[in-house]
Amino acid sequence: MYEQPLESIQKFLQREDVQERIHQRIRQMRSQVTVPIGRVVSLLGFSENRLRKWEDRGLLSPLREGTHRLYTFQDLDKLAVIRELIDAQFAPGSIPSNIDTIWTSIASSDQRERYELLPAGNQEVGGHQHINQRIENARQELFWRYYASQALQLSLQLIRETIPATERTNLGLILPFQLDMLRYEAVTRVDQLPAVNESLVGWLALSGSSQTFLTPAPSFEYAGQYRLYQLRAMQEGVYKEEDRASDRTLLIVNWKLKKITLPGTTIRIIRRLLAPLYMNNQIIRACFGQGWRDQLEPATDFDSEYTDYILDGLADMIVRLGPHREWRFCCILTPNDNALPLQRRSLVVRAQSSEAMHKVGKTLVSPTVSPVSLSLRAFQSGQTVYRPEIYKEDITIALREVEKPVSAIAVPVEGENNTPSAVLYVVADKRDAFDLDDQKMLRLIGRMVRGVLTVYRARQQAISHVTEALVHPEALDSFFARNRILSENDFMRDIERVLQNVQEQASKREKNGREHDVSVEEILSSTEATSVISLEIDQQANLSGRYGDQFAQNLSRLIGSYLQIQLPRIFTELFPYNLYYIYAGRFYLLLDRLSLEEARRHGERIRRKLNDVYEVSILQPVNEEVANTDPGTKHIMTLSVHVGVSSYTWWKLEDLLRRYSAKTAPGNVAALINRDMDIALNKGRQGGGNVVVSWNPEPGRRGFMRWSPS
Repeated sequence: MYEQPLESIQKFLQREDVQERIHQRIRQMRSQVTVPIGRVVSLLGFSENRLRKWEDRGLLSPLREGTHRLYTFQDLDKLAVIRELIDAQFAPGSIPSNIDTIWTSIASSDQRERYELLPAGNQEVGGHQHINQRIENARQELFWRYYASQALQLSLQLIRETIPATERTNLGLILPFQLDMLRYEAVTRVDQLPAVNESLVGWLALSGSSQTFLTPAPSFEYAGQYRLYQLRAMQEGVYKEEDRASDRTLLIVNWKLKKITLPGTTIRIIRRLLAPLYMNNQIIRACFGQGWRDQLEPATDFDSEYTDYILDGLADMIVRLGPHREWRFCCILTPNDNALPLQRRSLVVRAQSSEAMHKVGKTLVSPTVSPVSLSLRAFQSGQTVYRPEIYKEDITIALREVEKPVSAIAVPVEGENNTPSAVLYVVADKRDAFDLDDQKMLRLIGRMVRGVLTVYRARQQAISHVTEALVHPEALDSFFARNRILSENDFMRDIERVLQNVQEQASKREKNGREHDVSVEEILSSTEATSVISLEIDQQANLSGRYGDQFAQNLSRLIGSYLQIQLPRIFTELFPYNLYYIYAGRFYLLLDRLSLEEARRHGERIRRKLNDVYEVSILQPVNEEVANTDPGTKHIMTLSVHVGVSSYTWWKLEDLLRRYSAKTAPGNVAALINRDMDIALNKGRQGGGNVVVSWNPEPGRRGFMRWSPS
């Protein structure tokens, strides 16, 4: 059809002056930061109507943000060529859709080197970019890299879940970008795949790992291991006649899988998710093509008012995936305080499409306002709430005067344990704007939102308070260290120091020849002793199972704080002590010059002091600086502890040390003392708790047993 014009077009484009003018236009346009349709009109003099017609013909494929068109640099390059051709009186209808490929093949290499700049703003000679430009470029690619990978992974997972578990294997989707339909229709086997040319590939391994990449010609080293299907509805490997859609996506499965069944609804949803990848293949090329990429790991702080590129992009994508110009805007709302119970959480607009009118990080819907809004109803119920038409008397639209919706839908985003983590709120300008397929598609986009939220929260936790890892390297929870409560490592070191001191004194007596001068009476009357009092919260495991790990951690913190207050009132300066947090509601006290009888009495006083009523936060970590006053997050309960007591005279420690070599003796005896504390507390737990278990040194009755003041 275009054979004669093509000859003259190619001849014309080979002229040096023509190439110079086209490259000058390319350079001029690439120096512009923004390229909406209005800017293209002003740069090249084309009308908006003409640009839209060329888009319908497939000559252009601009990006969409809501109802706005944004032209990529590849589109602008093509338009620069088209402008030159039209100025030379070539008919617009004679210009083929691959004119950019023709131009690239014709342009001389030195011209390309002079004018093919990176697609972002002003650059310096040699391709250098400023730091802010590099960051902005990475952000622009961020959404499409995320969306493409997620859309392919979710699509492959939908297909995998239609396959019996015993037959599941690796799966792949191939999206041909430069397609020759005649060659494509001839591709029926895996070994013929290279004929589909440049393609985006999504791969889902049996392990669940996924990969997305661009290839100039897809192929397999061992083609016989795989089977090729068109992405069409099928029943046991036979395509359904009713599905005749002109979709070019190819499905790769294991060669043994001959009777695959794909429901029509699954195929419709997958095609809908993948359509933007075809429509925006030029930016997909930029994101997944060969070459180095700047690594950008977003971790938006949800307590801030910063916008997020991926979430905003997903909100825009939702509007784009809706029926043509029927869905007006989308908001993604998240809880403003996850520490509150579900029914008490307000939702804040965390991201929104370009046509939305709210303020990210500020616009709130609150459960204290009656009636509860549409998005809060979806969040609290965990169910999609849909209004096919917003009637005059319907007052569940929180910001109705601002939004002016005709119909609206709120879709909960699944979080942990089937509880909601966010809500997709979409407003349409038409009645009955959301059919069942729309709702299914929104649920899948919700999975993408869930992935973003999960990753961001994990990254925020990984980078928050990093200095504490240097200040308190021994503990994940620095609460105890900040409050001068020592660790188990400190306990073992302190015990070993005591034992080394005992060892040194024994060694001095031996050197002076006095090791046999000590009488039995002197040993029995000795008051030099080291005592250990241990305690543990009763029913700790049951409480953790009932109220959660955060509750158990808060309870340990409260007991630690309470001990810090009470111990100075129990002990005086005559009995120096150290307090240690061991684990899971267990604490040790190491006391110098305290006899067994005195340690027993003080252990009983500690047991009584700690038997009290406590108000414990269920969800929010205990913070000694900011009190949590919301009564809905507190649990009031009476608690008790069981206590273990043991005391070691220095003569006994000396006897224990002699059982081992001088080098290993302190470490071995310290381990024995630590073991004794475990035995005492285990015996107290098995006895029902709320007791003091003490070492009994009487001959014939040696061992740990229940002790009481009587």
